[in-house]
Amino acid sequence: MNDQLQHWLRQRRRQSVAADYLLSLDRFERLSAVCEVMFHLNRRVRDRKRSPFTASVYRLKNQFIEHLYRGGYCVAAERHYQQLKCYCGGSMWCEKCDGTGIYRETRLYYFKFDIGDRFYVWHQPAELVTWPVTLTTDTIRELNDQISADLDWPLPFDVNQALQVLNVYLQWYGMGKRLPSLASVLRDVIGDDLRRRSLRLRRWLALHLWPEVHESDIDEIPF
Repeated sequence: MNDQLQHWLRQRRRQSVAADYLLSLDRFERLSAVCEVMFHLNRRVRDRKRSPFTASVYRLKNQFIEHLYRGGYCVAAERHYQQLKCYCGGSMWCEKCDGTGIYRETRLYYFKFDIGDRFYVWHQPAELVTWPVTLTTDTIRELNDQISADLDWPLPFDVNQALQVLNVYLQWYGMGKRLPSLASVLRDVIGDDLRRRSLRLRRWLALHLWPEVHESDIDEIPF
């Protein structure tokens, strides 16, 4: 089976499982469960290399924070900054930091949400917060990023399924990322297959009609 179609079927199954799980909970249990999913996904991708999975987590995180903020669950919103230390330690000859010891400073928003009997705290880069935010203090604080190592994974599904739980929940509120239709996936799969078959036929014809032509020059032959 084509890889693209297999991926679509896997994602479709995961979204179906996610929807069944969310529908088994009442409204308040559902929000608490999704917050736990977001909390553990966020911890799982911290300090990891960028990948399609981490990009998906951070994209959905931004949407989820906006959803919670607009829903009235935010009890504190502040501006923070994070100074990224240079490996040189502040050498006056360093071109990366110009001898300051700081090669980049990032502006952040700090959000604290009250969900049932638990508080959740997340940061977002300021450039990603595109909705109006009412700050609870005018003080700009430095990010305190001292946290423990990764937590154990306590959720009843793996990280890929957890991502779809968050995604499906957001879809119900007009966010998230919907799968393309099966028809469009099949159209792409069939189109790719036809293109590959056409290229193989072109190569076969060229080698048999013009055996003196080098294989690397086949694409230059007009048919």
